[in-house]
Amino acid sequence: MNLKDFVAQSLKEIFEGVTEAQRAVKPLGGKVNPRVQRVFSESQHGGTNLALGWSKGGELIHVIEFDIAVTATEGEEKKAGIGVVANIFALGTQFKPDQLSSAISRIQFRVPISLPSSGKDT
Repeated sequence: MNLKDFVAQSLKEIFEGVTEAQRAVKPLGGKVNPRVQRVFSESQHGGTNLALGWSKGGELIHVIEFDIAVTATEGEEKKAGIGVVANIFALGTQFKPDQLSSAISRIQFRVPISLPSSGKDT
């Protein structure tokens, strides 16, 4: 798989994942990629380094960071694929005796979310 196809497929799957997550959390009162009304300044942290700011509705916006290792495998039959590999953070290519090659790459991205609130002060 060439770089262009790898990038296109990775971004497509990230978009599909975010869209699916938006549909799943909406009935629960959460939001994925909410509209940001106000961003924290450098002197504000919102109690955590992972908070971004507030949404228009006043919900605190957190940031989920993803750091994923993906492997692309190609063999004699010219079939290629991308799969997520857990706990692998190496880069490189492996050649196997049966004419298979595998490349492992890292993808890092962030997704802003707002968690559901009870609507009551506790």
